[in-house]
Amino acid sequence: MEHLNNKTQHLGVMLRAGGLAAVVSQKFEEDVTMTYIECPFPCLKLGYVDTLDKDLKDDGIGHVSSYEADADLGIIILETTGCDFGSVVCTAERSLMKTWLEAYSHISSDLITSIRIFLNVTHEHWVPIDEFRP
Repeated sequence: MEHLNNKTQHLGVMLRAGGLAAVVSQKFEEDVTMTYIECPFPCLKLGYVDTLDKDLKDDGIGHVSSYEADADLGIIILETTGCDFGSVVCTAERSLMKTWLEAYSHISSDLITSIRIFLNVTHEHWVPIDEFRP
């Protein structure tokens, strides 16, 4: 597990919930640890940003610091200095599942295809959650 934790410092962890997926990664900048969650779906519109923010606060991890989006990708940014990366990943996964359960009837097959394409194109930049967990 120690080797994989070192590996995930540079790679993201891919989360799946139904047809949704997201990649969680960390970057260390001087004295600050930033966590980035890349979402190849409209995460604000589907409620993932709000669900994640609430779950992070409930878990005592922090909150969503900012959100950036373009036509194909949303990036949620968290300041997670002093937080266990595994805890952040677990919260992000739980929030993704809640979002899927709330929004699955609004998700088109085109969006699911787009998510699959994103995962295929970026697969060298993440590990599946099963490889991340001990």
